[in-house]
Amino acid sequence: TVQLTTSGWNDNQQTVSVSGVTASNLVIVSPDPATSNYSAYTQCEICCIAQAAGELTFSCKQVPSAAITVNVAAFS
Repeated sequence: TVQLTTSGWNDNQQTVSVSGVTASNLVIVSPDPATSNYSAYTQCEICCIAQAAGELTFSCKQVPSAAITVNVAAFS
């Protein structure tokens, strides 16, 4: 999992470190259902827009008012 913090957004984008992610592997992201932040994730239109070695970049239409926990699965 990764945290998208409220202070981490810059021009409605945020890049986070993610162990195991490469520039070319398949990555699946989803809001963590255990934290009940699915509504905020969808309302703010958060999506993963880029990946590189060890990191993912997310964008949003509206910066969320609270941190969002995102589950990440990376496959070779």
